[in-house]
Amino acid sequence: HGRADAIYLEGGQSELDGQLLFDLGTAGAEGDDTLEELFAEAEAAEEGGDHEGAAALYQRCLAIDPSDAIAAFNRANCLRAGGHAADAAHDYISAIKLDPAFVEAWFNLAGLMSEQGREASARRHLQKAIALDKNYADPVFNLARLEFDAGNLLEARRLWVRYLELDAGSEWARVAAKGVQFVDMQLARTAG
Repeated sequence: HGRADAIYLEGGQSELDGQLLFDLGTAGAEGDDTLEELFAEAEAAEEGGDHEGAAALYQRCLAIDPSDAIAAFNRANCLRAGGHAADAAHDYISAIKLDPAFVEAWFNLAGLMSEQGREASARRHLQKAIALDKNYADPVFNLARLEFDAGNLLEARRLWVRYLELDAGSEWARVAAKGVQFVDMQLARTAG
């Protein structure tokens, strides 16, 4: 059986200290296939509009791999779409805890907070998303909107100008340009 000082247990080899050596090449492969299949099934359910079913499937993915920030994020999106705001917030936060640089999770959590009228929280989450990815235009636009709604016209204008630097050709760019024009007119009106 090879080395006299090695320990053998029903054909499985172990270290001298008794630590079992597993064949990780085959042990994890079947579980990975199951996880990938579940994730694909969850994505298909989500794309088909079955948010409850998709959320349940993403939960099963998380039971297999609790460190999967994307599954937590996707589950949060499904819960949000299904009207379960508190559970969605919990899962966005879980995704962020698993991956603090997950910009989209910060952005979506901000959107959820904004929908709930929690502007200060939304503002903080948008600022975090912008700090993580200075070229991600969406949080810049949404923060400009929040600042405008709060009456912070100069900050809204600055953010809309930044948005236009990042995304000049979209439908939202036209909205941002109109926002800049509106603020300029308001400032001219108050100056004159």
